[in-house]
Amino acid sequence: MRCTRLAYPAFAAALAISASARADEAGAPPAAPPAPAAVVAAPAAAALAPLRLSEIRGLAAEPGIEPEDVGLLVPRVVLAIPARVLSLAFFPIHHALRVLEKHHLIEHVEDLLYNDARTAAILPVLTLSTFLGAQIGIKAFHQDLGGHGEFVGVKASWGVDEEQLYELWFHAAKLGGTPLWVEARTIYEDHPALRFYGFAGDADAVPENVGLGLDPGAVSVETFYAQRRFRQLLAFGATAGDRTLSATAGVRSRLKVHEFAPARGLARGDRQLAAVYDTAKVPGYEAGATLVEVEALGILDARDPTPHSGHAFHAELFAGGAVPGGEFHYGHFGAEATGYVDLYHGDRLLVLRLVLEGVEGDPAKVPFVELPSLGGPHRLRGFPLHRYRDEKLLLGTVEYQCPIHEYVAGSLYMDVGEVAPDYEQLFRNPGFRVGGGAGLVLRSKSKVYFTLDVAGGEGVQVYATTDPLRAFADRDDDL
Repeated sequence: MRCTRLAYPAFAAALAISASARADEAGAPPAAPPAPAAVVAAPAAAALAPLRLSEIRGLAAEPGIEPEDVGLLVPRVVLAIPARVLSLAFFPIHHALRVLEKHHLIEHVEDLLYNDARTAAILPVLTLSTFLGAQIGIKAFHQDLGGHGEFVGVKASWGVDEEQLYELWFHAAKLGGTPLWVEARTIYEDHPALRFYGFAGDADAVPENVGLGLDPGAVSVETFYAQRRFRQLLAFGATAGDRTLSATAGVRSRLKVHEFAPARGLARGDRQLAAVYDTAKVPGYEAGATLVEVEALGILDARDPTPHSGHAFHAELFAGGAVPGGEFHYGHFGAEATGYVDLYHGDRLLVLRLVLEGVEGDPAKVPFVELPSLGGPHRLRGFPLHRYRDEKLLLGTVEYQCPIHEYVAGSLYMDVGEVAPDYEQLFRNPGFRVGGGAGLVLRSKSKVYFTLDVAGGEGVQVYATTDPLRAFADRDDDL
């Protein structure tokens, strides 16, 4: 509120009247009424004139230019430009948030799409990314079907480039309140144009008239292929503990059926995988791949029970591989650990993540799509989907998460990763790739509605979706 010459006398008079009333209640003689302030009778223009800065500070005269003002002149001018740019950029966001608050739009949308208990919903799905283009769809779920956190859901989505995905899943950490852990998932996908860069690392300059038969282990070129795949996961085991500390041990099996073909709907200048590489050196591409994987796994989850604390730790370890007897057989193992460090009252978090994954066996017996890979919205953000593939993978992430508004949170992150054919190259002579960026999350206290990530590494990659996964939940991509 702006200070005026009228404000203080009026406020002082009000205080005097209040003091007189309190004295009268206590039996003391009433205070004399305040004398009329001369300033009240002054012309209105003079009464409403704002106080000078020197009067507010109690100075005898206006302050002059200080030496520090001269020294800060250039930084102030320079920083005024990005400050104005940021102000203009966030102007529509700021006013959109004010509309959300004023009209309680999020609450009204939840009333429309969720049940009264907020445990079940039918939601639209919209995803826009530099990886797979634009996709729309719908999902329905119930996250407390039996009263003990049993989750069942179904989703279907379609892309503007003829992408299709259909998914049905069920998950229960403690089925019916018992220690039984069960997870089942069925997925069918049709991708008309996925990228393949070979196994050689960074892309090489290739002439336009490149011929057939390049070795994918020697040359890295951006090419495309189509893939249809069916995946069926079934896992069961036992969970011990409670929400603050729990451990799960079990067995997980996966049936996978992959079919490959030339990419559909390519833009001018895009290259087919089979037009560049020797497909006999791309295991599984020519005849497809059908395999069954069986793995033992263990999961540890710990959370600080202190109110308003965000300290947490999650770790998963698995080992197994493709069942012998088929055309493809190999060992498959992995470990992932994620720590959440609470920096301030549970809403400013430092997230640290480390991932190690690998396959063991004859490289010709491992389908190329089963090799550990980096790139995409979860592993090495800032790089194209499956940009790097090889037998061994190492990935580290540092991320800072903080609130921006009641409904908006932000994040800054950096991913560092590498793939290699063996451990010696992975650890003794690494060639780490670095990607990083920032994200925004639209959420309430218990739900996430929309995420937007912009990351740089190899170009700029964008991923925006109304169907966000939990932090670092890339396991679905690797089923």
